[in-house]
Amino acid sequence: MALVDPLTVAEDLKAILEDFKPELIVGDDEFLQQNSELLKKYAVRSVEEPPGGGSWTYDTVFVMYYAGVAGRTMQVLNKTSSLWINAQSLALAAGFERSDVVYVTAPITHVLGLVTSMAAVSAGATVRLMRRLSPEVAEDLAKSTIIVAVPAFYSEVLKMGVGRLGAKFAISGGAYLPPDLRSRFEEATGARILQVYGLTEGLILTFEPPGAHGKGSVGIPLPLVEVKFLEDGELAVKAPWVMRGYKDPEETKRRL
Repeated sequence: MALVDPLTVAEDLKAILEDFKPELIVGDDEFLQQNSELLKKYAVRSVEEPPGGGSWTYDTVFVMYYAGVAGRTMQVLNKTSSLWINAQSLALAAGFERSDVVYVTAPITHVLGLVTSMAAVSAGATVRLMRRLSPEVAEDLAKSTIIVAVPAFYSEVLKMGVGRLGAKFAISGGAYLPPDLRSRFEEATGARILQVYGLTEGLILTFEPPGAHGKGSVGIPLPLVEVKFLEDGELAVKAPWVMRGYKDPEETKRRL
């Protein structure tokens, strides 16, 4: 199973399809219509509601496409069991609760959106996914207890003039969070931004505890994560959810 961003441009989508060679493509009507010419030779299925029946196992392999530390776009292989363990570790560290409403604005085809949404599910919380940035976002933010986004989203929220929010905290990841942006968002909304750090090959690895808030840290290792600084300054990590490898065995040997 490969997770692909529905906003992927046609040229990149074509390359992914030729590499992965899917037997079935599942998407919503908008995605299928936008890429109808490219998808003509594939079996496709439109999904607007969760399908009934079917099953999956903890050994199901999923693929994410990203250049990452390899420096070129390639398949990153992992298992659903690894994702689930990572999600539970994050939920524990961040204190997700059953009563929470977690608003995930990052795509679930990327690590930040995927792991945080599954962390909310593992805690029995309610998950709201942002389809696209629009004025209606303000209403969803007002109903949320935890917000998940990349820094660019928080910048756009400030431009919208969103006022005070009732969220316990917001999570930022996926890119550098400028201290000034963090301060302005927190002052305007009253919601603290706590950072996470991760990568496609390692999923989410750290979470910034409230005690370290505002000190420019991306946090401390999540439960079950081990970190080590190598002599050349490279950061090595060990966790149950680190990728199984790349499609290219030689590239895997160089990185694991």
